[in-house]
Amino acid sequence: MCSQLVGRDPSNLPISDTSNWGNLMIGNAFPCDGFVVAWDYYNTLAGSAYIGVFRQSSETEFFLVGYSQLPNQGVGAHRHVLTQPILVETGDFIGVFYGRNDRGGVIASTRREDNSVPEGELFKSVYISAYAENFRDGSPFLLEDYTSTERQMTFAVQADMSYDNVPGNYICPIYDIQTNVQKRMSHT
Repeated sequence: MCSQLVGRDPSNLPISDTSNWGNLMIGNAFPCDGFVVAWDYYNTLAGSAYIGVFRQSSETEFFLVGYSQLPNQGVGAHRHVLTQPILVETGDFIGVFYGRNDRGGVIASTRREDNSVPEGELFKSVYISAYAENFRDGSPFLLEDYTSTERQMTFAVQADMSYDNVPGNYICPIYDIQTNVQKRMSHT
């Protein structure tokens, strides 16, 4: 079933990690093709972050499908409406990441070790030593090119979805974060 909201309720969670490494929540997948039209999230610290949609093309290869650079916000719940919705495929997933010089831990998160949420609210995630600057040109990136580890965690991030006018055969936009220019990759 296609859900209006994908992700975890954007409420306060304990800060478990203030690193600015990327977090690819592989288990926080979109159940249907559709459009992300807004992000709801909770900041535990003041600052900015990126929320992206990623696609896994092999066991260790990933693409950034689309992203939102969130404005510098204070502590609390926020909503970011996208001016251009992100077209997602079934199986794409949510990731949270920061710029190399950005403060990490801005968006509320927790890990299994924190014992602060039920097991069912945690997602299989890959914690990766990559930053916004590493996701560029719509080029694939390989896990083996970075330090990474798998863990169970969640972020206070939810995608608000629309399933209206989803094309059956479309061109999927891929973004270059350094230039904020949309690239194109054929949907397969």
